[in-house]
Amino acid sequence: MYACALIFLFLATEAPASTETRDYVAGLVERARQAELHERPEWRTLLHYKRGLFGDRSLVDDPAFFASPEGRKGPQAELEATIRAFFEPMPAEGKHPVCRWIGRFEWLKEQLQIDLSTLPVPVCEPFEEILTQVQPESVVIAFPTAHMNSPASMYGHTLLVVDSVHDSKLLSRAVNYAGMTDTAFGPLYAVKGIFGFYKGYYSILPYYAKLQEYSDVNSRDIWEYRLNLNADEIKRLVQHIYELENIYSDYYFFDENCSYNLLFLLDVARPGLDLTDKTGLWVIPLDTLREIEKAGLVDSVEFRPSKSTKIGHIASKLGVDQQKAAIAIAAGELDPVVVLESDATPTESILVCDLASEYLQYRYFERQLLQEEYAPRFRRILEVRSQLGEADEDALTPPRPIQPEFGHRSIRSSAGGGALDDAGYAEFRFRPVYHDLLDNADGYLPGSQIIFGEIDLRYYTRNDKLELEKLTFFNIMSLAPRDRFFSQTSWRVDTSLMRRVTEEGKRALVFDLTYGLGYTWANRFTGLWFVMPEASAQLGGSLHHNYSIGGGASTGMLKRITRRWQALLFARDTWYVFGEDNDVFSAVLAQNFELATNWSLRAEVARSSEQDQWWWEWSARLNLYH
Repeated sequence: MYACALIFLFLATEAPASTETRDYVAGLVERARQAELHERPEWRTLLHYKRGLFGDRSLVDDPAFFASPEGRKGPQAELEATIRAFFEPMPAEGKHPVCRWIGRFEWLKEQLQIDLSTLPVPVCEPFEEILTQVQPESVVIAFPTAHMNSPASMYGHTLLVVDSVHDSKLLSRAVNYAGMTDTAFGPLYAVKGIFGFYKGYYSILPYYAKLQEYSDVNSRDIWEYRLNLNADEIKRLVQHIYELENIYSDYYFFDENCSYNLLFLLDVARPGLDLTDKTGLWVIPLDTLREIEKAGLVDSVEFRPSKSTKIGHIASKLGVDQQKAAIAIAAGELDPVVVLESDATPTESILVCDLASEYLQYRYFERQLLQEEYAPRFRRILEVRSQLGEADEDALTPPRPIQPEFGHRSIRSSAGGGALDDAGYAEFRFRPVYHDLLDNADGYLPGSQIIFGEIDLRYYTRNDKLELEKLTFFNIMSLAPRDRFFSQTSWRVDTSLMRRVTEEGKRALVFDLTYGLGYTWANRFTGLWFVMPEASAQLGGSLHHNYSIGGGASTGMLKRITRRWQALLFARDTWYVFGEDNDVFSAVLAQNFELATNWSLRAEVARSSEQDQWWWEWSARLNLYH
C-alpha cells in the first residue's frame, strides 16, 4: 500500500512537467509550420535536399542521418521529428540528438528561440571539447593534382582543411569525402563508381596523416586555396562536419563525388552561396575550384611542389655527370665528400647535395629503402651540405605553374569539316569530359588524356547522309616520361564504337577495345616521344566470324611548340590475325592552336590503310570549351 502511494505521488508530480514539455514542443512545431522553416534554404542545405521531377529528395542515403522515417523525402516531416528528438532523454548508448544533429540544433535554436532550460541536453559537450581542442581559425581547400596511374586520382582530388589558431599543420584537420572502394582494377573501379555501387563517407583526419594516405603523394603537387570565411561561418562548417561523420551517401564518379559533396559544407557555412546548384551534370574537381573562385571565397593561393617536381627542377640545373653523382650518393655508392673535392662551382655543389638529399628522401618515402639504409646516408649528406653555405632559393624552388582553375573548361563542343579522299563532310563532336593530348596543357597534367562519352557525327554531302563516325566510351592515355630518376610506364586504353573497313569494303561500326603499355622519353627538341606495344579486340556483326583480335604498336611525338600551339605526330599499325584478318595502319599529324582560354582551332591530316585500301583524310574543327 505504501509502495502504491509512492508510485501515485511520483506520477502526480511528473505528469504536469511532462505535459508542460509536450505543450512546449507542440508550440515549437506549430511555430515552425507557420514560419515554413522546412522551405528555408538553410534547412534544405543542412539536409542536402534537392528538388527533382518527383519532389524533394536528400542526397544523403544513410537512414541514421534522419530523425523521421520519411525524412529523406519529407523536409517538413524531418524538421518536426528533429524538434521532438531534441527533447528526448539521454540514450543509454550513442549521441543525443542535440549532438547527432548539432548544425540543425544551432539553427533551429536561433530560429525558434528555444529555451535551453527545457532541454534534457542543452549543450553538446563532446563537440565543445573538440572545438576547444582544435580552435579552428581558417579553412583551406586543398587540391592534390592528377595522378594518371591511380584510377581514383585521374581528375585530381579536393579536400577541405581546417587550420588551428596555433598555426601548426600538426593540428590541422583534413575533411575528406570519398567512396569506400574495394578494387584498384581501373575498369571495374570506373563501372562501380559511375553507377553508384560505392558508399561515400565524410572522414576527419590530421592533415599530415591524410596526405600520407596517398601512395603517390611524392608525385602530386598540391594547391591550397585559403578561404575568407569568418568565425561564425567556420563554426557552422565544423558543426556540419561533426554531424556528417560516419554518415554515408551513394558515391557517383561523375556527379555526387568528392568535390560536389564538399560544396555542401561551404553552402552551410555561408548561406546564399548555393554552390551545389551551380554545377552541371558532371562535377570535376577543377570545375568546383572555378565555382569557389567565382563566388569570391578565395583569399590566397599557395603552391606546394611534390618531391618529384623538386627533383626534376634541380636536375634541370645540372649536367649529366652531376646528376649521376647525385644518384650515386643517394644510392650509397659514392661518399658525399666528393662534392667538396670536385671542381664544380659552389652553386653546383649545393645543387648536387640537395638533389641527392631530395632523391634519397623520395626513395625512402616510396618504400624503396629501409630505415637502416636511409638514416646514415641522409645524415652524411647533411654533414657535407652544412659546409657549403646558403643556397640560391631561385635555383631550388620550382617555378609556380598556372593555377589549375585557369585552364580550359572540361566540356568541349566542336564543329568543322573535312574530306575522306574525295568525300566531303561536315562534322560535329561533343565531349562531356575532360582533356586530350592536344588541348592546351595549362592547368592540366602534361602528357595526359582523359575522354569519356565523346560522340562524333558526320554529314556526308555526296550521299546526303548523317553517320555516327565514333562513340568513345572512354579513352585514357598517360605519357609519363622516363629519366635517370624515375622509371615510369606509359599506357593507354581505348574503348569505343568506331568505323572500320571490312572484307567487303564497307565502313561498318564495330566495338573496339585497345590496350597499350610502353615508355615515353622527353627532350627539348621532340617534346614527348613514346612507343607502345598494343593488343586490340573488335566485335561486330559485319566482321568475319563477328570478331577480330590482334596486336601491334603505336608511336608518336607530342610537342608544345609555343604556349598556344601544340602538335602531335602519331602512327599505329595493328595486325588482326584471329577472326577477320586485317592490317590496319594510320599516321596522323594533328595541330591545336589556342585562340583564347576556352577556344581553339584544330587541324589534322592522316594517311590510312585497311584491307589493302589506302586513303587520305584531312579535317579542321573549331573547339569551344564550356
